[in-house]
Amino acid sequence: MKKKVKFMASLELISTILLAIGTFVATISIIIAAISLYSDHRRRKKQATVEHILELRKAYKAKDAEIERKLGKEKLDKDAVKKLIADDELFTDVKLLLGMFENLCVGINNKVFSLEILNRSSGQYLINKFDYYLEHIEQRRDFMKNKRYYEEWEEVVNKLRKLRMKEEKRREKKEKKKK
Repeated sequence: MKKKVKFMASLELISTILLAIGTFVATISIIIAAISLYSDHRRRKKQATVEHILELRKAYKAKDAEIERKLGKEKLDKDAVKKLIADDELFTDVKLLLGMFENLCVGINNKVFSLEILNRSSGQYLINKFDYYLEHIEQRRDFMKNKRYYEEWEEVVNKLRKLRMKEEKRREKKEKKKK
């Protein structure tokens, strides 16, 4: 009888150990699956950002050049904005172009697209274009009595500027260490 009890106790112990090992292996498998899923999501997000930017470039490149040809390459001033508003076709082109930038930035701000990829591929361009159209944007906000016009774009531009400042400081630190 004692042998039977010892045998049963050892079977119970083995069963408990195997259950613990199985639970541990299952937990590790779940963690690995979650990490893989997260990594795949990040890769897809980056890929979607690149693809979207490439599509946008096709759409805005010619319009952007045409607008600059009509308004000049320097940052818009009040006179240039008057000229812009007076020309219906030009005004429509600018509205479409700025709408593309705003929609891209909605995706960035809602984490559909990657800010880091945008920064590396078109960050400076987006900042320059915002600065270029700032007078027009401010006038539209005042005229429409809506301070939210192009606020998504402005938010991304501010994030890009901060990100670029951090990168610049990091580069400077790296350069100092090399010397």
